[in-house]
Amino acid sequence: MIRDKVLQCFLIYCLFFVVNVLTAQVVEFESTTGGVLLPRMDTQQRDAINEPSEGKMIYNTSTGTINYWFELEPNTNPTIIDYLSSLPNGLAILLQAGETHQSLLDAGVDLIVLYNQGVSINELLNTGLTIQQLYDGGINAQELYDGGITIQQLIDIGLSIQQLYDEGITAQQLYDEGITVQAII
Repeated sequence: MIRDKVLQCFLIYCLFFVVNVLTAQVVEFESTTGGVLLPRMDTQQRDAINEPSEGKMIYNTSTGTINYWFELEPNTNPTIIDYLSSLPNGLAILLQAGETHQSLLDAGVDLIVLYNQGVSINELLNTGLTIQQLYDGGINAQELYDGGITIQQLIDIGLSIQQLYDEGITAQQLYDEGITVQAII
C-alpha cells in the first residue's frame, strides 16, 4: 500500500512541478498512450553502481520500487518518501496523497522533518510519540514550550532549569509557570 502511495506522491509532485515551472522546463513529456521507462535493475546491480550521481533514478526489480540517490552517503538509497518529505511542499503532497503523519513516521521520515514542515507538537503527540521522544528527536525545549508543553512537563522528562534556560526558556516564562526566582538563581 505504501508503495502505491509513494508512486502517487511522486506523480503528484511531478504534475505539481510541471505546472509550476511550465515556462522553465528543460524537458516535457506528453502522451496519452505511454509513460517514461526508467532503467530496470535488481538491488545487487543497483548497489554495484560506483559513485552514483545525486538524483539518479532506477526501477528496482527486486523490490518493485523506484530508487534514487539524494544527499549521497555511502550505501544509502533513500526512498521517494524521504525525497518528497525533504521538499518545501513535499509534506503537503504526501498528505494530499492520503498519507498520515503516523504512516510517514512508520516509513522512516524523521519527526524533525515533519516538525520543520509545519506539523504541530500536538499533531506529533497524537501519533503516539511522547514529549521525551520529541525532545530526543531534535525539538528543543523552547519549541516544545511554544507548542503547548508546560515547563513542568519539560522538567518531568528530566530537563533541569539550567537546560531550559540554555534552550531559550526565559526567566519570565519560568516565573509565569510558578518557578521561583530562587530556583532560577
